[in-house]
Amino acid sequence: EAIYSLSSQAFDDLVGEFDNPAIDAFKRQITDKILPRLASMSHRKKEDWTEVDITSETTNYIHDVVSNELRACVQSWDHLGWFVEACKCDSILIDHIFTLNHDTILEACLTEASIPFVDGFFQERDDLQSWKPEMFDSIKIVKLLKIHGSLNWFAFMPRNTETGPSIIAKTDERDIYHTKHMLWPREPRTLMLIGTANKLLRYTSGIFAELYYRMIEGLRSATHLVVTGYSFGDKAINNRVIDFLLSSTEKRMIIVHPNPTSLRSNARRAIQFDLPRYQKEGRVSFVRRRIEDVTWLEIKDKIRA
Repeated sequence: EAIYSLSSQAFDDLVGEFDNPAIDAFKRQITDKILPRLASMSHRKKEDWTEVDITSETTNYIHDVVSNELRACVQSWDHLGWFVEACKCDSILIDHIFTLNHDTILEACLTEASIPFVDGFFQERDDLQSWKPEMFDSIKIVKLLKIHGSLNWFAFMPRNTETGPSIIAKTDERDIYHTKHMLWPREPRTLMLIGTANKLLRYTSGIFAELYYRMIEGLRSATHLVVTGYSFGDKAINNRVIDFLLSSTEKRMIIVHPNPTSLRSNARRAIQFDLPRYQKEGRVSFVRRRIEDVTWLEIKDKIRA
């Protein structure tokens, strides 16, 4: 992720998208060291490579590797029994689910457990579901927000055109070049956020801006936030968590983690410094369990405390 973030920032700087003088030394390394090596390892001459080529292809390669590795993983939700119980609980309403994962385990788990949910996509084509964020407003069921995108999200456009509108859709078909509805991938890669600091820019564009807004809206109406499997390493997400706690003294956060000290020490600075205070005030509490060992009863007791 660090290499992806650095390459992404260098690319943005090189094409004038976002100036970053701090990485000038890295760009010089590309020119002085990486370009000559690439020329010696391929049939292309040194002058055929540019810094833009290298940085863009680096991020493309990492993106493709991440996508392929995640697709190859065995999808299992045996560890999510507590999650299913929570969604079916009559006494506590689970209104929003925010996830930073790219895989489709949560969707499969919810579907297998016959739990209705909306993720912003509508089945209007046989092999594609189109992005319709207004569905979050009209359907009163669990809202699943995949803040970092998904393995099966793509940007399409009408075939035989280069200027048509972008159509965001999800599909489980591996061959995205031969859909049944004359659509062509705008690019061959999934819509996913990868990296570290570079994500801060991506949260303000395309489908990710809508998802980020929906997260802010969901947190505004929530009274309790249950956090599992998150290391507090994403600054933009941390800002929303902190704003959630600052918005009212009645807001509560329950964190499922076996080692609170380790979690704090590895979190971003703001969380490191603020978490002990919120704990002392009784507004943040821990369930000291691994996600595969926790029970819904343990979490529910913390919510009701």
